[in-house]
Amino acid sequence: MNRREFGRWILQTAALLGLNRVSPGLLGVPLVGCGSSGGSAPGEGEHGVVIVGSGYGAAVAALRLTEAGIPVTLFEKGRLWDTPGEDGKIFCHPTMPDGRAMWFKDETEVVVKSFAGFNTSMPVPRKAGILDVVGPDTMRVSLGRGFGGGSLVNLAVYVQPIRAVLARILPALDMDEMYDVYYPRALTHLHASQVPADLIDADVYQYSRVGIAHAAAIGIDTVRVTSGYDYEYLRKEIEGSVPPSASIGEGGYGNNYGKLSLDKTYLADAMGTGLLTIHTLHVVTRITKADGAYVVHAREIDIDGNVLQEREVLCSSLFLCAGTIGSTELLVRARERGDLPDLNQEIGTGWGPNSDIFVARDNTEEYPTGPVQATVPSSAFYTRDHEGKHVFSMIIPFGVGFETSISLNIVMTESNEAGHFVYDSDTDAVNLVWQAGQNDPAVQSARSVFDRMNDATGSAYNETLFGGPTLGDSHTYHPLGGCPLGRATDDYGRIPDHPGLYVLDGSLIPIGIGANPSLTIAALSERCIERIIARDFG
Repeated sequence: MNRREFGRWILQTAALLGLNRVSPGLLGVPLVGCGSSGGSAPGEGEHGVVIVGSGYGAAVAALRLTEAGIPVTLFEKGRLWDTPGEDGKIFCHPTMPDGRAMWFKDETEVVVKSFAGFNTSMPVPRKAGILDVVGPDTMRVSLGRGFGGGSLVNLAVYVQPIRAVLARILPALDMDEMYDVYYPRALTHLHASQVPADLIDADVYQYSRVGIAHAAAIGIDTVRVTSGYDYEYLRKEIEGSVPPSASIGEGGYGNNYGKLSLDKTYLADAMGTGLLTIHTLHVVTRITKADGAYVVHAREIDIDGNVLQEREVLCSSLFLCAGTIGSTELLVRARERGDLPDLNQEIGTGWGPNSDIFVARDNTEEYPTGPVQATVPSSAFYTRDHEGKHVFSMIIPFGVGFETSISLNIVMTESNEAGHFVYDSDTDAVNLVWQAGQNDPAVQSARSVFDRMNDATGSAYNETLFGGPTLGDSHTYHPLGGCPLGRATDDYGRIPDHPGLYVLDGSLIPIGIGANPSLTIAALSERCIERIIARDFG
């Protein structure tokens, strides 16, 4: 049994036992697994290393720290998603949502607001589901809740941004180092692969072939995407030899099969070292200091939201990896409440939706998109808008079980528009401020491309899916910023004047990078944690 298999065994066993706290020692196996440098897990309340969150930054930090022999305790707000429900499946299907779908919401919420004259929201039991949607009406933000963070609910597409765009957004980075060392390292540990060319000929990728033809109609070449979905498994799905997942539209609320989310890659490897202890269904509410240590205040809940206990855990090193909303919220609250009064004013700035714009088009009858569509995209393209700005677009599915002839794209471009966070002392809430119209430049970029596509193919914008606007501009699956690298932190994620306090997630990347950010978050985290371990733990 290798380290990853050992880690997966631990997680699966814990899930079967219904445990919220998971460590190898708790299950009666040796504390030191395969490939770590020794060490032992810290006891309750002891000073050690704590990670808040379990997305891409957290997963990278957890693996590299435990590989270095450093015990880590990790707190995750959501569930350990490894236990089947009454239907025998871990995750529910998007067309049949239940209590596994939404994080304490009474109904579902997606970017497509209406279809065929009907509201797309569906009632669900109010439980600790896998998808959360937060933020003001001007910008709704979708977030993954569970051990694995956003990797549980995203489309698993790993894209390197245009080099010049990343250099403008993160000027402190050595671009050669990022593209030659850290991107390849992250791709290797994510077990990413490129969709095979012949798979795009499958019926479930009819929508992709239409998108490819429409791009070609205006002289744009498409590229095959790299993904964290197991394409050989998808091939077997299509052949009918394994249980289906992406091929039947699973994805928005998790994939039951085929997807190599972080709990099956980085986090499983970290668990396999024997030095990672995880606490799921633990909502971190505050960070303070006492006797020179950081104090993590956490509320343990059950799947119905009942509070089981309030906990305070002390640590000498604290990694905030709870995402652009979670990490920023904790730091802004700590600063404004006076818990960590010396935190700088750059914290809470530089937030952006990665200029996510959704484009839906009604095609002519010669371009049917298919009744059943694979949720893992196969194809995308790079181009420039009317002002010469870089544009990246993925051809994404809109499968509803019958033919609609609707093409759907998500578009990401360059933007300078930033939101920020404010603290409300009356409610103790930290709120995102994003003005209506801030995404207008991104909308114009998208329209400059798709206006030409419509003219060339006879398609037209669908005027109904997004609840008013022709293009969807008020929902993002790719939030970034809040703790900009080199401003809120040093060039490696350390919070100035607070030794042992780090940010390692998408909060470090301001505004947007014009591409799906998950790979860049992982690669940037690899860069930062390498320096942190060498300098701060050496």
